[in-house]
Amino acid sequence: MGFSLLVNIISITEIATNRAAALLPQSAESEPAARGPEPLAILDTDNLDSGEASSVQEIYERVIDSVSTLECSRSQGTGFALALSPPTGYASVIVTNYHVVEECAISNKEVIIRGSDGTRGLGQVYSVDTEYDLALVATSDSFPPLSMARDGRIGDAVLAIGSPMGLEGTLTQGIISNLGETYYQTDAAINVGNSGGPLLDMQGMVLGVNTARADGEGIGIVRRIELICEKLVTC
Repeated sequence: MGFSLLVNIISITEIATNRAAALLPQSAESEPAARGPEPLAILDTDNLDSGEASSVQEIYERVIDSVSTLECSRSQGTGFALALSPPTGYASVIVTNYHVVEECAISNKEVIIRGSDGTRGLGQVYSVDTEYDLALVATSDSFPPLSMARDGRIGDAVLAIGSPMGLEGTLTQGIISNLGETYYQTDAAINVGNSGGPLLDMQGMVLGVNTARADGEGIGIVRRIELICEKLVTC
């Protein structure tokens, strides 16, 4: 994944023995969140279509244009447009994992963004939180924004969209298997390339950011979307 799989596996093992523990090791040496020069905020999402969908296919069709494949040097992952006020000069803000765009953030290179329709654009890493492996990418391309979901519960049906192994627009389905303070555990398939993609509820709203998986079957770790509010934007 470009993210230390060993750390992920160790962290997941810790979850099994201590469900109250955070997914990633907490350290006084953790780098602070890096914010852009202009504070961002959640947009009013009352006008977004988030009503109950009649089928999984309908949800997919509703949200797929909001999901993109991101490339940064040798790293590839997924991102999705969230209803955030874009910084001046940009049209959309894309949420992803920091490890997907880490090299671009460090070198100040542009991120390649491929939309679901095959269009190719560029974005700039705008702000990051290394502790929780989150990043925001600002782009002048316009993507329909997704809205944030309320808290999920164990047993809730969920959908994951991403580009596992480069297979763009892949949809997987599962449930929330467990809850943590900063993450959801899901059995929806999450593989290399899914990193940064959305975990959706059955209204097509974003529960979290698909972040890691264990070597075992059906253990995917998803960062809760509300961490964006706590770390990177004003909600």
